[in-house]
Amino acid sequence: MALGAVALQLGVLAGLRCASALGDLGAGFDQSMAEKYLWIQQLTLMPEAELATMRCGLACDALPEVSQVHVTEDSGPLNTRGLVATFGGDCLVTFKGSTSISNYLLGDFDIFLEQPFSSCPHCRVHKGFYKSWSSLAAETNRALEDLGCGTKPLRMSGHSLGGAMALLAAFQLSDKYRIKEIYTFGQPRVGNDAWVSAFAARMANVTFFRVVSYMDPVPHLPPSWLMGYRHVGPEVWYDTTTQGSPAFCAAGQDSCSGQYSLFRCLFHTCDHCSYLGLNPCKANDPQPACVQGLGQRCPFTYHPFCAAGPMYESGRAPLEEAKQEVEAAGGLSSEAERVAGPCYVITWYKSA
Repeated sequence: MALGAVALQLGVLAGLRCASALGDLGAGFDQSMAEKYLWIQQLTLMPEAELATMRCGLACDALPEVSQVHVTEDSGPLNTRGLVATFGGDCLVTFKGSTSISNYLLGDFDIFLEQPFSSCPHCRVHKGFYKSWSSLAAETNRALEDLGCGTKPLRMSGHSLGGAMALLAAFQLSDKYRIKEIYTFGQPRVGNDAWVSAFAARMANVTFFRVVSYMDPVPHLPPSWLMGYRHVGPEVWYDTTTQGSPAFCAAGQDSCSGQYSLFRCLFHTCDHCSYLGLNPCKANDPQPACVQGLGQRCPFTYHPFCAAGPMYESGRAPLEEAKQEVEAAGGLSSEAERVAGPCYVITWYKSA
């Protein structure tokens, strides 16, 4: 049978999670769902015509739940972009991360704090991030109404600038919609202590996780010593840019990404586009921008995908090796099938 697009994704099998207790901070975290949101992030980089039919390659193939995609876009100076869609029986809102000079200069670097919420007069948030969300707010609301999302749970996600926009959007959309869960990746700090408290109060019954990959510098920005910026929590921290068993920390704890200084993380900028073995910065890319971390985590060192050497260091096994694994497991039987080795998973995507 001819194989079309093939993607190899190595990671710890989600169904064989570590049995050690993670505490309340990790309750509800779903690594397989986090992967879905990273593929969704890639959708924000796709042409609108391809999203209309969900025929866009690997990312679309990995997301059979997504349909009725509405693109929200600011063609002005901010150059922001987002998507509103259905995800199974839920609705979905996601935002693109920074990809242009306009994003950096008018969004990320406009670091002064402002007070935009009448319901929280002491809340101060990043001016550039709030302008970025505001540039898409009207379109987002229209798309949600068109999809009948007033009676459906709402999922939200974003990477980098898009993660900050997702938090601000959730804060305001929660007045009208039932937020189900929020996953952000490489998200910077958004506001002050009052904002953090107000956000936590509004999202008290919402599943929320802020995922950080190894030494990604963006979650360290703006610095906490600058104008009182703080993070919302909890943080889900991976000590590798591939997959692994994450650590869970409350905001402000130093045992996750906080153990590394901003200065040190600035030498690991490629980690920002390397999350759970995927690249949220490049469409249809099943590989991280770089493979970094604290070393291999697999206990079954005799297995070829766990052994030290080129296969592990590159984060990908040779194609022929993967084919042998698939054949040994009895071949492919579905559009996207996972074939489990002793500790790693190979994901193959094939054309119809």
